[in-house]
Amino acid sequence: MLCLELLECLLDDYADAVSPLGDDLVYGVCAAIDSETKPHCLLLAFHIVELLVRLFPDSEGPVASCAEDLFDIISRYFPLSFNPQPPNDSIGITREDLSRALLGAFMSSSHFAPFCIPLLLEKLSSSLHMAKVDSLRYLGKCAAAYGVDAMSNHATAIWASLKSEVLSSASPVSSIAGKSGFMENEVVEEALACLTQCICAFHKGNDTGVLLQLVVHDEQIEEIFNTALTNLSGMVIPLENKLSQSHYLLGKLLSAAAKSSLSSCSVVSQRFLPRLVNTIDLSLNSNGNSAVKYSATAGALSICHQILEANRILAEHMALQQHHPLDCNIESSWLTLLRHLSDPLKSVFVSAILTQSSSSYQKTGPTIENQIIHLGVAGLQALAAFPGHFSPLTEGQYRNILSFLVSILLKQYGQMLLWEQVLGALVMIGMSLEKFDDSTKIFCFLDVVIVELLSQLSIDNLSIPISLNLKAITAISKSTTPAIKHVLQGFRKVISTDFLLAAVKHGEGEGGEKSMEVVINILDCLSKELLSRCLKMGFTEDDVMQIALDILNSIEEISAQNISPPQKLLVATMEVMRVSVQYCGEDLQKGILLKSLGIVSQRLQSMSIVSPVASLKSRDDMQDDFVLINEPDQEEWKIALFASVVVALDPKVVLHNQRKTLKMFMNAVLRKGNSMIKDVAAQALGSMINKCPVAANGNSPNLFTLDEAIHSVLDEGLLRIVENRTLHGELVFPNNITQSLDFANIDSDDSIGMQVQAVIALAWIGKGLAMRGHSKISDVAMLLLNVLRTNSSICTPFPQNDIHKSEICKSMGKKFEVAEAAADGLGIIMKDSENSLNKECHAIIRPLYKQRFFTSLIPVLVLAIKDAAGSSRMMLYHALGHVISEAPHIALLAESEKLLPFILDGILVLSNGVENKSYLQSLLLSLSGIIVDENKGRTLAVEHVSTIISCLIGLVNYPHSMMVRETTLQCLGAMVALPYARIFPMRTQVLKAVSKALDDRKRAIRKEAVQCHRVWTSLVSK
Repeated sequence: MLCLELLECLLDDYADAVSPLGDDLVYGVCAAIDSETKPHCLLLAFHIVELLVRLFPDSEGPVASCAEDLFDIISRYFPLSFNPQPPNDSIGITREDLSRALLGAFMSSSHFAPFCIPLLLEKLSSSLHMAKVDSLRYLGKCAAAYGVDAMSNHATAIWASLKSEVLSSASPVSSIAGKSGFMENEVVEEALACLTQCICAFHKGNDTGVLLQLVVHDEQIEEIFNTALTNLSGMVIPLENKLSQSHYLLGKLLSAAAKSSLSSCSVVSQRFLPRLVNTIDLSLNSNGNSAVKYSATAGALSICHQILEANRILAEHMALQQHHPLDCNIESSWLTLLRHLSDPLKSVFVSAILTQSSSSYQKTGPTIENQIIHLGVAGLQALAAFPGHFSPLTEGQYRNILSFLVSILLKQYGQMLLWEQVLGALVMIGMSLEKFDDSTKIFCFLDVVIVELLSQLSIDNLSIPISLNLKAITAISKSTTPAIKHVLQGFRKVISTDFLLAAVKHGEGEGGEKSMEVVINILDCLSKELLSRCLKMGFTEDDVMQIALDILNSIEEISAQNISPPQKLLVATMEVMRVSVQYCGEDLQKGILLKSLGIVSQRLQSMSIVSPVASLKSRDDMQDDFVLINEPDQEEWKIALFASVVVALDPKVVLHNQRKTLKMFMNAVLRKGNSMIKDVAAQALGSMINKCPVAANGNSPNLFTLDEAIHSVLDEGLLRIVENRTLHGELVFPNNITQSLDFANIDSDDSIGMQVQAVIALAWIGKGLAMRGHSKISDVAMLLLNVLRTNSSICTPFPQNDIHKSEICKSMGKKFEVAEAAADGLGIIMKDSENSLNKECHAIIRPLYKQRFFTSLIPVLVLAIKDAAGSSRMMLYHALGHVISEAPHIALLAESEKLLPFILDGILVLSNGVENKSYLQSLLLSLSGIIVDENKGRTLAVEHVSTIISCLIGLVNYPHSMMVRETTLQCLGAMVALPYARIFPMRTQVLKAVSKALDDRKRAIRKEAVQCHRVWTSLVSK
């Protein structure tokens, strides 16, 4: 290797010094690299050959005289057979690296052509797939490198070999084929790419070269082509099973030849397109629908489309190079032919769609009829996607094609296969407009496609289901910037006109319901698709803000008329507002916040600064704020909408009147009303606590700080409410607030419901604190655990047999819901939220906050489980299931020694009752994570192997969840990785249990059971 490195260095850096050696140097290189086998040495050897050729390029030089010997040495390595052992060896050399280096050596000198080309053609006959693929890749690259003079003697042999590889590969139509109806073949694709490269290599000036002439005048090509024309004309001849496939492959072959150069494309198009167009047109408009005719039509359309597609690709290439069609005679004549054929081509493709879509297109799969329609749509797409000056279509023809495709979207949406293909074609046409800035075409596209689809959003003009219309609008608009801008303007117009109607008349007949459906679908489309796409396509944040402001304007109109929007409309509106705010910058967020504050301004003004549970001396002082807290609020939807803005604000955006805002959200949480609105208000509380500044700054000396917010919301708010409830068993406010708020005689259901909402709000606040790493989270977590224990311990122990479950649950009453809420609350703190307190909503997130919370909570939770019994124990296991399912794996493993006994006990406790299945699945997944860990996890599992297997055996036939059964079998299968001596005694037990799962009604369970049974059966006595 050192020798080769020195040789490489001499040839690369000291070429002038070694060049006088001449033949001696060449023979020395041959001797040095001959019979080399080590991969890293071969890379050097192939590179040395390239350097040697570069040193002696002359036709009479040392390399030219020794070309045969030199090539003989490197050709022994073709085709490469290299499988590194091990696969990820330290050298890091792959087969691709060696192949690339060998190709460089092959291509380095045209003097290798007389020896290289016959070798590559010979290897094409190999039965090895990789040898064929490599031969074709090398042939195309070498032909391009050697040039026309060196390749002139090989044209006939190359064409014969490539034609054989392409046309002899025709295979029956497959049910897994693509839209064309045929499976793609790697060898065929490489042969076609090779043909394109070889024709380019033979091209010289205006001379298309001998290879292209061999292609277009080949007798077999002409025979297959004439077969399609003959059958289209009605002169039926015997058909082979491979005929339509041959037509498809012929189209691929002619397309590959045409793509090689503009002059080649002109030759192929002139020879084949006119005959195809005329004959197909006659066939489609004639009577008869025999299988022979359909097959020939599909074949002929395939040839026509692929030649047209080759023209389009070349036109795009010319446009990207900023050519003009009049730059040379060839381009002018080529485009003249296409323009002459444009109208017949359009008619052919339209007829192909119309003649089949009316009856046959109801079938699915790659049938001949479906292929015909697919080719018709693809042909229209190709015609419409030609760029700028190279388009063969007039403006009228272009409009007609777009109008025809849009009419299919609007009228034939019942035929989804056709509908999806047409939608895809319009998307591709739009993408071509994005690539080539053609103002005339863009205007036509917007006018014919976008405007027409937007017009269908009017309640007076609904001819297509709204969901499908918006799907089409969204897909097409995302293809080009002008389209999405037009769509946003259209959506804003619909929102401004129909939003109020949807809110006012949603229950007043069909018109109101249609308005609401339109508006809701538009809002969903904006929040889920278009707003994010706008920013990716270069739109400014101002465009996003305008959407939010338009919605807020409509909300103001609704508010002025004292109308409450239906919940579905409210939810969709809130989502758009949240997404809009999170996408906007700090300054624009302030504008949206100011506008949204106007909606709740009256509510904020009516709020006193005192906390809902603060110490108040006078009942009259409290009357304005709390007299209706146990009654529904007819305008609570405004608070929810404002909350959707608050949760997405950047921490730098200062929210004025924070004290009153916090109090407003707390009242919304505690008041009777819509649970969805209560949840949003709770999330807003958590978000505000998360983003509160730690201290006031010079610019805002009166800023509401984090400690003040915590004191207001927790210390004098929710913590005290929940603490009193926990201590006294009733909803008791501090300082006799109960009597002042008229809670003394509140029904227990109302009291429990308010307690549940307070616990959920507390959890969201705790999440906000945990994410920013505040120490107060420990108080929240401890209180949630205390609530969980005290509210579940009042219930009788849950029996192993759940026959009497309904009676026991009834005895638990509504109080059990509070414990469940506390368990869910711990899950809220650990789980990632999609709608608030996440990175997109600009939450303050301290690294590793989950690990810290998990590590601090587990010792307390484990101790609580130890001391608990009955239903309290079960509820604590619910909490453990929530927490452990969201814990980072590394944190779980760190606590696994402490947790594993409780995980196993939890599995036993929760194995009865359908309501426990999700918690049971969480514990099983955690157990699985411990078992599969090759280090600490398996060591720990060995100590509890008997208990683990006993627990798992009991769940093999768990009736309430397929996921539980599947995870159980996977865990049992993983147990065989433990030491043989510890698991073999359990083999009989496991096999007996798993055998029952072999007859499970679910296929996935049977599959896992077979796998598990197999690995346990393989354990034999030693």
